[in-house]
Order: sequence, then C-alpha cells, then structure tokens
Amino acid sequence: MALTLSLLLTAALTAAQLSDGLTWRNIGPAITGGRIDDIAVDPSHPDTIYIGAATGGVWKTVNAGTTWTPIFDDFGTTSIGAIAVAPSNPNIVWVGTGEANNRQSSSWGNGVYKSVDAGHSWQRVGLADSKHIGRIVIHPTNPDIVYVGALGRLWGTNPERGLFKTTDGGKTWNKILYFDDRTGVIDMRMHPKDPESLLVAMYDRERDEFDSHPGEPKLPDGYDSYDPSRKWGPHAGIYKTTDGGKTFKKCTKGLPTVDMGRIGLDCYLKNPGVVYAIVESKMIGMKPPQPGGKAGEEPYLGVQGADADAGAKITGVTSGSPAAKAGLQTGDIILSWGGKEI
Repeated sequence: MALTLSLLLTAALTAAQLSDGLTWRNIGPAITGGRIDDIAVDPSHPDTIYIGAATGGVWKTVNAGTTWTPIFDDFGTTSIGAIAVAPSNPNIVWVGTGEANNRQSSSWGNGVYKSVDAGHSWQRVGLADSKHIGRIVIHPTNPDIVYVGALGRLWGTNPERGLFKTTDGGKTWNKILYFDDRTGVIDMRMHPKDPESLLVAMYDRERDEFDSHPGEPKLPDGYDSYDPSRKWGPHAGIYKTTDGGKTFKKCTKGLPTVDMGRIGLDCYLKNPGVVYAIVESKMIGMKPPQPGGKAGEEPYLGVQGADADAGAKITGVTSGSPAAKAGLQTGDIILSWGGKEI
C-alpha cells in the first residue's frame, strides 16, 4: 500500500516541480569564443569592468564580476581586439573590433566603435577596413584625442593598418605611423605622466591558405606547425614619439638586431621610466654562437633523457653522435655536467 501511494505521488509531480532543483551551467564553447583579448576598467568605479572576447563580443559588469551583461551583439561582428575607457569621462568607451591574434580560427572586425553612455549605445567611427585592432589609447584629460593601433589583415595585405590618431572624437583620422601594407600595430603604451609620449610596437605577420604547416618543406628555425606563414619583418619593432605622433624614432639599444615579431609592452606606474617588453625575434629559441659554431647553433650531443631520482637518466643515444663516440649508453645516469651537479 505504501509503495502504491509513493508511485501515485511521484506521478502527480508536475514538470515544473521536477525541474526546481536544476540549475544552468556553461558547457561551451570555451575555446574559440572563450579567448579574452582585452579588459578595461572604469578608473572612477573599479567594480565596472568591460571585457572583449575573441568571438564573444563585449561584456560588462558593474559588480566586480558577480554578473555580466553582453552589450555588443548587434554590430556585424563579435570579434573584439581592444577596449578603452576614457580616464576623464568613464561614459566614453571605445571598442576596436577584430582580435589581434594569429590563430587559424581568428575572426576579423569591421572598424572602431564609440559609446558615450557607458556601452548602452554605439556608433561606428571609422577604420572599417582595419580588420584587426591591436590597441586603443585615450588621452587622460581630452577624450577627443584617441590613438588606435590597427594591425591589419591576417590573411593578406591591406593599407589600413598602422597607427591612427583622431583629435575630434573619431570624426576624422590621420595615419601617423605607417611603413607598408604588411606591418601594423600590435601594442601601445602612453607615458602615465606625459600624454605626448607613446611607445608603439609594430608587427609584421600573415597566415597563408593552410591551417597548419602541411609537412614539407621543412619549417625554418623559429616556426612551429601552427604559426602564421610570416611572423617577423624589417619594420617590426618599438617606436617612440615625444610629440604626440608628429615624429617617431625606432628604439634599438638593448633590443634584437635581427627582424622582430610580436611585442608586448607595459610601464611600471611608480616609475614610468621603467618599461617592460616581451619581444619575439627571428633568433627566438636560438643560443649565442658556440665555440667553433655559428650564431643560433645549439651544441649537439646526441642523447635523449629523462629525470631520475638523482641526476638525469639517458633514455637513448644517437648512433655516431658525440655521445656515442664518448661511450655514453642508454641507462647511464649523469650526476654532473661541466663540474656542476645536475
């Protein structure tokens, strides 16, 4: 009798009651759409944050990330490269479309957008053929002065790339740093105490028709199978202006002397004279010249190894290699090298 009553009660439950205990969870996509390309924070209200996703549009939170609202879903592209909030007026928000990455799945944008009501509405203000935006920087006291670093097409050449400047809030633009239709801007920093001084990182890159390297011919040094077909060039590097973009000088001291690739920049706010740069170059992963060798050549031993409880264990020796000629054998444990303990 009790069992029959239990079955009747279960059958009487409505669909709504059965679903009361269920909650939603995100199951993807979390790779292509999940890449976050830029973050901008309202300096006067740090709980207000904007993020731009690779193919997920622009999202805004006003409670430090507890909840998020999509605010850029109706403008022909969901690929975002850069976001900036005007320091002097946080209602002014700029978005550069087109993620500035090199993936075979990277989507392109359709220009630069501006909001004057904190993201409630948007107006496209130009650079429709820039395809990918690397960085946007807004003057600290005059929100009409804006610098936009356009990276340009990933899959080919185009002239709408380089550094652009507007002094009227996006009504007109001047291209103030440009070399060719292959080199664009990947990053940029304004001096925190001198808005006329900027550092600009130029980047030359392009993908070809292959999603990845087909195998032959062998890739040159510095490339792997998922790299773009070109990722460094003669005009890539760090450039500095101290007059608001009227003139530029290439920074060379202490930097690679070969063709450079992607560069990331940042300033130490306590002492803006200290700048950090992460620099990719044509000699990436290569070592200085070895005795009797050429620049970039690594010393060749001819062994494979793995960690051991003490030292390193040799798991393989190449026939005819220096290691084989020296008598090293598979299974040997190396405890020191060059007088230094391993």
